[in-house]
Amino acid sequence: MNQGMVRFSPSFNKQPLEATLKDIHIFTVQGHPEFTQPIVDGLVEQRASSGVIDAEAAADAKRRQFWQNDGVPVVGKAIWGILGVPV
Repeated sequence: MNQGMVRFSPSFNKQPLEATLKDIHIFTVQGHPEFTQPIVDGLVEQRASSGVIDAEAAADAKRRQFWQNDGVPVVGKAIWGILGVPV
């Protein structure tokens, strides 16, 4: 599953691929990189208690809660950089 895509500026032609944030022309994100662990935990708990997700899905989310992700340290910094905010 793709969670995001990048299109480089038309003038970008570096090989091997050594892009900088200034080389990015379009950046899209499908997921929610702003969701922190407490936000996700709260969503899972609320949706499980209201029956939106079943107990099996809630248990699976809890089992995977500490898996490594690139949300804040990689994607978050890239988003700020693309927007021109120093990080």
